[in-house]
Amino acid sequence: MRLFLKRFCAGAGYGAVAYLIVLSLRIQSTVPTMLNTASILVISGLIGIASLVFNFELGYSIALLVHFAITCGLVTVMVWINHWHFDLITLIMVIVIYLIIWGLMRLNQGNDVNRINQRLNDRK
Repeated sequence: MRLFLKRFCAGAGYGAVAYLIVLSLRIQSTVPTMLNTASILVISGLIGIASLVFNFELGYSIALLVHFAITCGLVTVMVWINHWHFDLITLIMVIVIYLIIWGLMRLNQGNDVNRINQRLNDRK
């Protein structure tokens, strides 16, 4: 349960930052509402929980594709809930945001591995 909450909060955090960037760049043409914000936080949290797919015995590429498919499905639900327009530009934006967050996650994981390896080397 604790892992689910941790992943949910991490996903909600990434979603909140992404939404703030979208708002700052004036990509969303409508005024933000409480429903927009709540749906983004909940859906982003669920996307964070979906990242548990990487804990299964799947190859990394397969897990990434499964996670991306789940993410696209959840984003489609969010677009439907908020009555937003979904077109090719929206899909491209989802893919770009996904790739940016994926890159940040890989960078963060690499830093964690390097820090752990450094501590292990320091103990020798």
